[in-house]
Amino acid sequence: NWAYEGYKRLREQKKFTETPEQKEMREEFKQITNPIEAFVQECLIGKFAEIERGQLYQDYVVWCRSAGHESQSRTKFIRNFKTTMKGRNVSEKTIHGTRYFVFDNEEDFVPRPLSDFYDEEDS
Repeated sequence: NWAYEGYKRLREQKKFTETPEQKEMREEFKQITNPIEAFVQECLIGKFAEIERGQLYQDYVVWCRSAGHESQSRTKFIRNFKTTMKGRNVSEKTIHGTRYFVFDNEEDFVPRPLSDFYDEEDS
């Protein structure tokens, strides 16, 4: 019977099969419910190796202003950023006392220049 075959396949795969449309809807939902995820998708995806934590927070604050979100405190943002990035190849390192997030090219991260977030009149 088809239901039993589906059940066996689910047990083997240990997860439901996801269509491209379902994946897109899940990603959209994550961005709506988690502004940090939206920030990551809009501002960090590209070809990037690392970013200083302070610079990451400054970029986040500027993005929040342009996207109409209220920014979190630096401490809360860093904690929530780490939670958002769990399961992705992101680590931290300290060089000469400066702390960095290191993106291990799973999704090829790159920061966009801050000028992308400013209107002409804000410059």
